[in-house]
Amino acid sequence: MIGEVISILIQPHMLAIIVGGVFVGNLVGCLPGLTATMALAVLLPITYYIPIATALVLMGSIFVGAMRGGGIPAILLNVPGTPADIATTFDGYPLAKKGLARQALMMSIFASAMGGLIGNVFLAFLAPPLARVSLRFGPPEFFWLCILGITIMVSISEESLVKGLISGFIGLLITTVGVSPLGGETRFTFGMPQLAGGVPIIVGLIGLYCIPRVLELAQEKGAEVEEIIVTGSLHEAMAWVIRKWFSGFQGLISSLIGTFVGTLPGAGGNIAGIMAYNQVKRMDDHPEEFGKGRIEGVLASETANNAEVSGSLIPTLTFGIPGSPPAAIMLGAILVQGLRPGAKLFTEHALDMYTLIGALFIANIALLLLMYLSPIYSRILLVPRVILAVLIAVMSAVGTFAIRGNFADVVVMCILGIGMYFGRKLGFPTAPAVLGIVLGRLAEE
Repeated sequence: MIGEVISILIQPHMLAIIVGGVFVGNLVGCLPGLTATMALAVLLPITYYIPIATALVLMGSIFVGAMRGGGIPAILLNVPGTPADIATTFDGYPLAKKGLARQALMMSIFASAMGGLIGNVFLAFLAPPLARVSLRFGPPEFFWLCILGITIMVSISEESLVKGLISGFIGLLITTVGVSPLGGETRFTFGMPQLAGGVPIIVGLIGLYCIPRVLELAQEKGAEVEEIIVTGSLHEAMAWVIRKWFSGFQGLISSLIGTFVGTLPGAGGNIAGIMAYNQVKRMDDHPEEFGKGRIEGVLASETANNAEVSGSLIPTLTFGIPGSPPAAIMLGAILVQGLRPGAKLFTEHALDMYTLIGALFIANIALLLLMYLSPIYSRILLVPRVILAVLIAVMSAVGTFAIRGNFADVVVMCILGIGMYFGRKLGFPTAPAVLGIVLGRLAEE
């Protein structure tokens, strides 16, 4: 098996997909407001037309890259590129203002790579045995697992438990549109034959995640970039960062925290980063220096949020409960291919799953190459928000229409997106609705 996986991954086109995915993910992550979830949602329609292994490798690489890319604006602008990089701003920006921007950027890249590699080890060794446990699960157990996944996501809704419940319930309602898989009766189509086939998972995900952000970006002004003075050579900064990461147990502890938090359905990298930051701060000999420009703060946050990537895939692949919103999109890619999470993924599709795990190893190693590209990425922060909004809108519409060649899907996507936009204005979270769409159909079946 290992030999087959290696032979697949060393093919030039697969290596190009991994490196390209990491690069694109970084582009997305370093633009404040764009997230790994959004990037994967836009990409989801493409997975219809490529083999499942290739699709998962591409999505996994973008996932890894986006989680890392968010550290760039967090350090240079004091604006987290993704929610997972909130804790990176605590010390990253103060370091940049001290003239240590290069060192902070190097640490964010190296820590992300190391955290991801350690998380991958846990994914490789924990996922298969947990998948075998799922063999004992019948329809009732899987039903309650789906409900558990939705309720856990709702329980950590940042605004209100009630609003989270309503959001999750709306997601479940969306999955009931169309012909019932049990009795065959038509539900909630309002006499429109275009809705008889239901709302595809991809349409729901793109509508709920991408369209609200398009509307928000169109109203935003570009961030004002304060000039940051960069000192020290690249190689000196790299050597210093490597010594710092290996000088204590902060990196290992942050990796363990990130992986553990990732296995908790719906927790996400933002929680992992903050938990690791607090733990490393408590362990440090000079906790009073955190928040004023201490490199260990960047180390903790960035190590944990990339370890969370692999951790979030453990419950996703074994039980079908996404560990994070991006993992929910990857679960959607698996479902649209006709596959089901659990033991069969690691028996009938073992080669595909281990190819994904191997690709994540390579993707995290590829992160190290980005140390040489940080100056280029920092310029992307100046891209006007309106241009980003137009690009995302066009890609969302084209991707949605390509699924079934049905313009009604584009209309449904826009309706869901506009509804979610106003819902977010009122404090309704997106994640429970997405989980409702992804897990609702599984629960009914």
